[in-house]
Amino acid sequence: TTADVIAECAAISSGEGVAVAIDAAGVPATAVGALRALRPGGHAVSVAIYGAPVELDANMLMGEITWTGSLAYTAADFAEVI
Repeated sequence: TTADVIAECAAISSGEGVAVAIDAAGVPATAVGALRALRPGGHAVSVAIYGAPVELDANMLMGEITWTGSLAYTAADFAEVI
């Protein structure tokens, strides 16, 4: 909650952005942060369920990024993780 994830990703990638970002938090801000942290052609994967709509600036997509959603767990898996 205190780190600037986008700046951290830029720092570890020599300013290019990361190739892959995974959002498992399920908070709209983390989804947007994952997308903004990508390099052109990067891929973000959301493995979370969002409790509120995620608002995007369509200009973020100009870098030809890909955003994929994935939900592949059972109720037993969820209970074990919790």
